[in-house]
Amino acid sequence: MKNTPMTGLYYFKRGLQGLRLKPLRPFIMIPVAINILIYGVAMVWAYGKLNEWNQQLLDYLPDWLDFVTWLLWPMFILMLLVIMAYSFTIVANLIASPFNGLLSEKTENVILNKEVPSPTRLVDWLMLVPRALGREVVKWMYFLPIIIGLLILTFIPVINLVTPALWFIFGAWSMAVQYCDFCADNHQQSFAAMKRGLKKYRWAYLGFGATVAAVSVIPLANLLVMPAAVIGGSLMWSENNLDEVSPSSPQAVIQR
Repeated sequence: MKNTPMTGLYYFKRGLQGLRLKPLRPFIMIPVAINILIYGVAMVWAYGKLNEWNQQLLDYLPDWLDFVTWLLWPMFILMLLVIMAYSFTIVANLIASPFNGLLSEKTENVILNKEVPSPTRLVDWLMLVPRALGREVVKWMYFLPIIIGLLILTFIPVINLVTPALWFIFGAWSMAVQYCDFCADNHQQSFAAMKRGLKKYRWAYLGFGATVAAVSVIPLANLLVMPAAVIGGSLMWSENNLDEVSPSSPQAVIQR
């Protein structure tokens, strides 16, 4: 795989193309429905708060700065969209993680014709839920110290001039981790092994994550970002990293 950001963009495009595949549609519908529900609730709540926030912004500004309100309000709306997009992504991924794992599995089955160990009993299906949620907790234990560090840097004069770029890089990296990990987890690869695989093709995965992050802030388009990113991330990981960091023996691949 070419280690360039354009490679990441290519795999996201493949993820979008995968949305049209009929065998994947049942596994796409549930994550999309979760997205619509969470995003709809968030938008209704935010719309109800807009007037209140607008008044608070006006009260915060001194009288002689009233003329810049027309400029600050669009900037505030843009910032609100970004914050909502990332918050929405966090919550949606947490709720949809078991279904995203299944979508990742079916992506390999349908597009790459690869067999992935799959549960056959009801109890095995039920065990997917705590396992998927546990993996999400592991991811956020990794993300949280970075977020705290960036928040601290944001309030340090001079250094905070570069924090927007650092936040963008972190956002891209976190999206790559989030959506490539489903495939790695399906094959019982540890989170540490998954991170090593990403770092080997750092620029390609950053390009993938940056594309996902950018589309996530576009209203309506972000409803399809999650399944497209799961499909694209699964293809990217399976085609380029799976064999490199797979367990050394077939017995190490525990049936889900």
